[in-house]
Amino acid sequence: MKKLYLLIVILFLGFGVWGQSVGDYRTIGSGDWNDISIWETLNTGRPPTWKAATSYPNFEETFNVYISEFDTITIPAGLTITYPGYDLIGSTGSCLIIEGILDLKELTYTVSSEDIEDVDSKFPNFIISGTCKTEEHLNVDTLIVTSTGLLEIGGPSYENTNQGWWSNSASPSLVSLKGTIKYSSPSVVTSQYIPSFPDSTYNNFIINSESAVTYDGTLNELVIDGTLTIGSTAELTISDGTKATVNNLTLNTTIDPLTIKSTSTSTGSLIITGSVSGSGLSYVKMESFISNPYPFENSYHLISPPLDGMTLEHLYDDNSGMIPARGDSMAMLSYTAGVGWGSFLKYESTDPINLGEGYFIVPSQSASLIYTGSIQTSNLDHVTISSGGTAMNCLGNPFTSSIGIRSGAASSQNFLDVNLSLIDPSYLTIYVWDQDSVYSKKSKNHFTSLAGDYLQSGQGFFIKAASNGDISFTRAMQSHQNDAEFYKKSTSSLPSGFVLKVIDDNYYADTEFKFEENMSKGLDPGNDLGLFGGIEYFNLYTKLIEDNGVKFMVQALPNDDFSTMTIPIGFDYTGGEVSFSAECTNLPAECQVILEDRTAGVYTNLFPSGTKYTVNLASGNTETGRFFLHTFDPTTVNTNIDNFQNITTFAFDKTIHIQGNVPVGSKAGIYDVSGRFLKQVELNAGALNLIPAQELKNGIYIVKISGENLEKVTKLVLE
Repeated sequence: MKKLYLLIVILFLGFGVWGQSVGDYRTIGSGDWNDISIWETLNTGRPPTWKAATSYPNFEETFNVYISEFDTITIPAGLTITYPGYDLIGSTGSCLIIEGILDLKELTYTVSSEDIEDVDSKFPNFIISGTCKTEEHLNVDTLIVTSTGLLEIGGPSYENTNQGWWSNSASPSLVSLKGTIKYSSPSVVTSQYIPSFPDSTYNNFIINSESAVTYDGTLNELVIDGTLTIGSTAELTISDGTKATVNNLTLNTTIDPLTIKSTSTSTGSLIITGSVSGSGLSYVKMESFISNPYPFENSYHLISPPLDGMTLEHLYDDNSGMIPARGDSMAMLSYTAGVGWGSFLKYESTDPINLGEGYFIVPSQSASLIYTGSIQTSNLDHVTISSGGTAMNCLGNPFTSSIGIRSGAASSQNFLDVNLSLIDPSYLTIYVWDQDSVYSKKSKNHFTSLAGDYLQSGQGFFIKAASNGDISFTRAMQSHQNDAEFYKKSTSSLPSGFVLKVIDDNYYADTEFKFEENMSKGLDPGNDLGLFGGIEYFNLYTKLIEDNGVKFMVQALPNDDFSTMTIPIGFDYTGGEVSFSAECTNLPAECQVILEDRTAGVYTNLFPSGTKYTVNLASGNTETGRFFLHTFDPTTVNTNIDNFQNITTFAFDKTIHIQGNVPVGSKAGIYDVSGRFLKQVELNAGALNLIPAQELKNGIYIVKISGENLEKVTKLVLE
């Protein structure tokens, strides 16, 4: 088949470099295609000479057509030009405007080697407001399809050997596609590719094909402002790592009309801004790659369907090699708020797999989990959560793209902000399964906070409810993030802070501290993150300095008050020898990491990283009261006191802690909430004073510290 190349030509010696043939046409000015006065033809002679044409090029003969430098030629409305000739060649600055029809579909010639040598040149300007049909690769520098234009590519003789629509994969430098693109190919073609354009948007895109069509947009995002139509015999595949945003989608086949691929490194992403229609709307397929580097029984994944309408039976039939059977059930669990995980689900069940809900599976291999169903094209706002029991609820991303989770996401809305009133402020994050920590590092914290700003399609997660209600997943949360981490926390680094670790012969646990501007010693929602997923016999956590009764896995603290902070550390353990250590990141010089074992009376500086404190603990070591973490050296005394503003008072384990340097002779008075005096204690000069208060009932108390004509009054809760 002849290859059509629309080429920029630098003219030398009257097109002599092209080896013109008798019958070739060239322009001598701008005008309409059917204006004979703008054309010359190459006539016979020795040598051949250019003479005024007696007709415009109608392609009834075999010849080339040259549009000269800076000439603009228009095929007017009502005129049809059919091109069975050689080459249509545009010189520097030339422009072809198609208001009528330019039909290039009947080419049957083979391109000559002479033409192939010049394929790096491009037709300068190609403007379609009527119809242009071609079975060939275009080679243009500027392509404009106006709102009334149609560019139809392909046909009965179309041959494409995976190089796309552009000769030598040479995409235009400027593209405006406000009209309609129609793509067709015969059944003999094994694979076709929708081209990638820099900074371009399609209006309407029609695929009529008996072969597979793949969009592997390595250059940019495929955007269709109008309608993407998949014909009755066509298929479209959105490759992994590819982004597509479509207004309206019409699927006119029930046989694999649309497939979104996923691999170990990335997942295809599709956002529908309008609606989906057609006979194939319930037959969309989406893959979610699951990595299983561990033994079958030790690999769990938290998933959620990205498509609607799938049943347990259908999921098992499509993934029987991925989700193994357990008798008449499969290795898949559902979660009920306030109750927990149920038993394995029946693989012949017609019960639905609900959008917005999370499930546990135990995959048998590393591969893509396949879902079949319809795309969610509206807000999903009827996912009910409960604050009963543990108040933990298992949810999942219901869309065919990633969603923004927190304010750092580029999406116009994010999950945590939209659902803020329904989530416990001490747990203002989403918790995902961290299989790497559990199985490769032997951590006993099975869940961790998602550190990134996005959640991948197909991902399940947990939240802790503050009250009963309906969670919302909005379309405005959607964002193309093909490589968002799947199934586990995203890799993050502390700007300044440390991770406290404890380890025995078999397992480890950790808890994180970070120091940032504008953080407090009390609860900072979304920064202080409550503990979820620990095991009662090997559990490390902290309490806030201004305690609210919650165990925390991450605690955010101010970065300008290191001389006064003492953080209670909790460790639940069945007994035996353990070692504490810290991994420190970007700590300022004034911050220390000193672990206090109050029972043993031992202080250990865990900085620099690698220093350990090893101790043998009796069985039943629970809660807090034994271990504390100081960001200052509590064994030193500083009597250079200007005021009491840096004094911190809090209660823990029926003990009142007064943290900060006080001068000799200072006193602390204890009052009930009505102002009734209860007792007074002489304070020791130094950085930390402890006042036993076991005789006091649980409740709110007032502590007044006085000395050297200074006074500070605070409230605290004893429990």
